[in-house]
Amino acid sequence: MRLAIVAVSLLAATGVGGLVLKPTFVDVQDAPRRLDAADLDGDGDVDLFVVADGAGEAASLQVLLNHGGDFAPGWTAAESAGSGTLPFDVDLADTDNDGDPDVLYILPFGSAPEQRFNDGTGHFSSPAYLPVYAPRAEQEPADFDADGDVDIAYFEEDIIGYFGTMQGDGSGSFQFDFSTETWFGLFSFDLGRRIELGDLTGDGIPDAAMASAHGLGFFENGPIGSSVSGLPKWMNQVVLYTQPCADVALADLDGDARLDIVATVPSLNQIVVFLHPTSGSSIPRFYAAGAGPLAMATADLDLDGHVDVVVTNSNNRLNVLRGTGTGGFLPPQGFRVGKGPVDVVAADFDDDGDDDLAVACSLSGHVTVLINAALQARPH
Repeated sequence: MRLAIVAVSLLAATGVGGLVLKPTFVDVQDAPRRLDAADLDGDGDVDLFVVADGAGEAASLQVLLNHGGDFAPGWTAAESAGSGTLPFDVDLADTDNDGDPDVLYILPFGSAPEQRFNDGTGHFSSPAYLPVYAPRAEQEPADFDADGDVDIAYFEEDIIGYFGTMQGDGSGSFQFDFSTETWFGLFSFDLGRRIELGDLTGDGIPDAAMASAHGLGFFENGPIGSSVSGLPKWMNQVVLYTQPCADVALADLDGDARLDIVATVPSLNQIVVFLHPTSGSSIPRFYAAGAGPLAMATADLDLDGHVDVVVTNSNNRLNVLRGTGTGGFLPPQGFRVGKGPVDVVAADFDDDGDDDLAVACSLSGHVTVLINAALQARPH
């Protein structure tokens, strides 16, 4: 297996209004499926953690260390994984309160969720298993009870789907509190779900939006102290849309200081937007997003003060939908990436003040890093 950095001589893609994304291909082991971004080695640059699908029932974990926008191979480890094509998941969060991001991850069906602890240099410990009671394909870390410790929201499903929170104690240990759970989805087995956390109701407590093959919805969180452990208790899911959705994001799309919900709808080649989803009167708005939009991220890429949406596409492209600031979007602008783009994150990789993009390309065996030249294009 190879691990190398390959700079490609592609012309920078330029769009109307000066949006320029300069691509570099960063080779990784195996087929990258999910990635997340954080400063893993404490040098001030945002690094990448990649989870990849190996041959047979195998997977690999890989760190790509960043030096001002140039990535070099770092720590790596091999893992056994269950067979099948169900999703991977990876999240970075400081679960043991030592000041550096640790990693939480899920490998395909048959493997329990795990975590590894960062030693502060981007090297990680041997795996420690997280508590689990049923197949879990998605989880998201956040501090739900305002005690300074990372907790984990999760979705697990056997015949019934369960959405709840495990409480963290600040040492990297987590315990179930079943009184936080809400259940739904009888006989609707579907592990292809994505969760995004954010304060939808404005009460300071993270709520959750979830996309799946059954559609799009959200869960409001109750007040702190409403469960046995003191965590908030999840309320029943509010269904917004019933067509299959591949990914979901929360962002203030219309500039009113409230979070809105946006999701990819592959079958329609569109994204769907719900402004003020907790109002009870939000209606779906659809915008073209290129062929088969899958994963998504949000960022103000053109520095106009409006949130833009980035989607990966089934035709080996990445599309940027530039926000208008009113909840709407301009027609998508396409960029070339590697084959099989399945995940994307936005972060400032070159320390110049604007967000860049990293795309996991599962059929090319690399991550496409797109450096944003928006600041260079702005008039002085």
